[in-house]
Amino acid sequence: MLDCCGYNIPSELEDYIDYERYGESFKYDGIEEYSDGLIEIQ
Repeated sequence: MLDCCGYNIPSELEDYIDYERYGESFKYDGIEEYSDGLIEIQ
């Protein structure tokens, strides 16, 4: 479960989050953004 901004996002919904657009605002340590725009969630 992703705990972000005071919200607990269920892992089933994490696949639907546009991390390329919103990843930086989440400030989640498990999100790695690469130079080509790919997002890796650990």
